[in-house]
Amino acid sequence: MKTTVFIKKYEGKTLADDGAYVSKEFNNFQNAMKREVKRMAEEIGAVLVSFNKGHYDMSWFVERNGKYVYGNYSAIGNRTHVNLLDNVCYARIAAHSKDYTGGHNNWCSFAEMQETMDRLLRA
Repeated sequence: MKTTVFIKKYEGKTLADDGAYVSKEFNNFQNAMKREVKRMAEEIGAVLVSFNKGHYDMSWFVERNGKYVYGNYSAIGNRTHVNLLDNVCYARIAAHSKDYTGGHNNWCSFAEMQETMDRLLRA
């Protein structure tokens, strides 16, 4: 498990909630997560193809050598409490960068996401 500056900054934090809208604070968290996923992908020789920000959830596709992985982080259960060290994320093999129904979910913490994406891209 790799603890990064991103994880140290956000783990266990409670972010502002604007109810029907994503708060500015949560939007900043989403932007920081996008930068972190991009960094993780680059470190394993992959490319962040897309990053989707939802209402208190995020998903992304990374690609390496024609293989794709879909990743997801959801804060739906406790929308504003950031939990990056428990198994609240998953990644799965995808056929392409729009495949939201690909292989089975591989649950992991966000701290383990880089290792999980790398393992799936090697499969």
